[in-house]
Amino acid sequence: MNRVRYVVVIALLAAAVLLSRSQMSWAESLSIELPPETARFEPSSLPGYAIANAKCSICHSADYIQLQPPGMSQQQWHNEVAKMQHAFGAPIDDQEGDAIAAYLADTYSGKPRAKVAEPPVAGVQGGAQQGAMGLLNANGCLGCHAIDRQVVGPAYQAVAERYRNDPKGV
Repeated sequence: MNRVRYVVVIALLAAAVLLSRSQMSWAESLSIELPPETARFEPSSLPGYAIANAKCSICHSADYIQLQPPGMSQQQWHNEVAKMQHAFGAPIDDQEGDAIAAYLADTYSGKPRAKVAEPPVAGVQGGAQQGAMGLLNANGCLGCHAIDRQVVGPAYQAVAERYRNDPKGV
């Protein structure tokens, strides 16, 4: 009886292996190309605009803001930003969170307001004047990368080591 059980178990294992191999070829990785992002934060001269552009966009589209109920108060936006910080690990400190909440309450209040020309967002061109850390902070890079350890992306030290002998490496 043990021999019969042994043969049945072996047969079932063999069938599982064969089935998984046939399923694996069917379930090969699939590449999905998403359309380019078209949603933008409403321009504002408030400091929270630049912070939202740099840091909120790391994780989600500006479309997410449009999905919130119109007329949210600054306290309600503050609570949303705090949730992003504490529940989801958004890379924003409390001062930045306050600035973002003030921007969102003012800009997305549902009240009519004058259109504001889009202020420039920090980029590579300003890098020499503001230094590397300023550039990393302004563009939200530190949301996924750190200098000396892996966060979501690799540490900058690891990237530098990888390209140390590459004449094309920047």
